[in-house]
Amino acid sequence: MNKTVVIILIVAALLLCCCLVSGIGVFLFVNSDTTDNGNNSTNTSSSTNTSFSRSSSTTTTVITDELPYTNYEHGFSLVFPESWEGYKVDKTSGTGMGFEAYYEFKLKSSTSGEVSLFTMTVYSKDDWDPMMEELGLEYKLGESTEYVYTFAQMNGIAPNDLQEAFSDIDDIKDSFKIIDNTYETK
Repeated sequence: MNKTVVIILIVAALLLCCCLVSGIGVFLFVNSDTTDNGNNSTNTSSSTNTSFSRSSSTTTTVITDELPYTNYEHGFSLVFPESWEGYKVDKTSGTGMGFEAYYEFKLKSSTSGEVSLFTMTVYSKDDWDPMMEELGLEYKLGESTEYVYTFAQMNGIAPNDLQEAFSDIDDIKDSFKIIDNTYETK
């Protein structure tokens, strides 16, 4: 193939991926519901689940003080440092949209409100497109027999009061583990 054609195809693929990611972001922003967690100062393990439906997807919000996060539905876990106490997880079901679930990990900033510091997307093996990683849009954390797990970090500068939490993201990413997802949560 001609070098110009290859460059045009690469640029077109990049634009298509950017549109896809932007579309998912706009969809999540428009269809998200926020809940103020007040950032509990106690270290008790408690969680609150709020579920609601919008069109064909379902978003679930979990506010938790549990620093080891375990997701039995999709079989993975993460460990959060104390700087993440009171974090919030918004889950959007992606059935029919090219992914299984999209998890947005947020903290409340005193100056900026809720801030999404990173996301994880869970794909079925059939839906995963390795081009997403090759283009630098998502980082592949791992894969199980059923799923491919990806990570994307917020762009830009975190608010000053979340700088410590922002600097802990690489450690959180490194703590990712695939677990046996045959157990149900209580």
